Amino acid sequence: MLRRLASHLSDEFAGLGLLYGVMRYRHRPPQLGSASGADAAALLSGDPATVFGAAPAGANPALSAVPPPVVEADRVPGCDRAFDFAFPSTEVTEFALNNEVRGRLWRAERVEGPRRVVLAIDGVMQASFGNMRAFARTCCPAGIDVATIDLPFNHRRTPEGFRPGQLILGGDLPHLLSVLRQAVRDAATAYRGLAESGEYPGGVGLAGISFGGWTVLQTAALLGSVWRDEVPNGPRWVCGVCPAADLLLALTDGGAIVRAARRNLRLGSAALAELAPVAASIRPAAFPRPVPRDPADGDPSDPAGGGPNRVMLHAGLYDRFVPNAAIERLAAAWDAELSWHRTGHMGLAAAPPYLRAVAEPWTNEALWR
Repeated sequence: MLRRLASHLSDEFAGLGLLYGVMRYRHRPPQLGSASGADAAALLSGDPATVFGAAPAGANPALSAVPPPVVEADRVPGCDRAFDFAFPSTEVTEFALNNEVRGRLWRAERVEGPRRVVLAIDGVMQASFGNMRAFARTCCPAGIDVATIDLPFNHRRTPEGFRPGQLILGGDLPHLLSVLRQAVRDAATAYRGLAESGEYPGGVGLAGISFGGWTVLQTAALLGSVWRDEVPNGPRWVCGVCPAADLLLALTDGGAIVRAARRNLRLGSAALAELAPVAASIRPAAFPRPVPRDPADGDPSDPAGGGPNRVMLHAGLYDRFVPNAAIERLAAAWDAELSWHRTGHMGLAAAPPYLRAVAEPWTNEALWR
């Protein structure tokens, strides 16, 4: 009971802090219209092939490394070196800083067998690499590299005069959809760059936290369906940590920050109910399971097979940011392994001890076969 109350209070206070310290920073009005110039009618079409477009080409992090070197404090045990990389986003916005995707890669020192990598993406309002270092501290000693990219309008892609994440949720529906499109296309570009570089014959895993969790789940969903002919080799596995599994439901059932985002969208409850076709195009559960349970099984939608489950979901029992019901429905639709943690959203999404435990199964050799 006390843990539940503490988790609820933590989430609500964090939500209020983010609401007034980030989303309403400098009292900026909501952004209106597509952020990238993508056609609003296409974004509202409900057709995922139209909303997200053709699969983007890859960008190899090793070929796009940028100075200066990563400071020693950002290295982790078992890491040979860490470096930043950057590549152009396929989506062009009015903010030049946002048009370049920034990333970081921790390269494992000792590797037995084919080299492998996890592409992990943090959530909205990311301000440091703390969560990604937690993943690297688990993966690098096991011989697994960890790569990450910053979401649009987040972390190092935050335009001057704004707070990280302020421009993700701070706009109307076409603006939000254009940001979702950019996030997924940036993730797909990074994924293809890693998968097709020749550096990782052992494969690529996808992981994300909160909004980053939705991003990797949606990216995996498209790689396993709409983009399957263009990108025949999908991820070895996918993991979502307290992901926003249903963004429409999150807008109708959430805390203070979610209610503020709904006001920015300028949509009432009745209008939200009419957005079902649009919601389906950005709901991972509306797509087939993106990865097979058994690598010998050629059909990703068929979960039959032995070995560990290659779709892993984690949820906080007392989460006040994202609806757990949506995570449960996604787990059922994708026959995923769902792990519950006795904490709230902030406790799971921003606590390195939890995140290191989340990453432990990624070191299972059977997961990469």
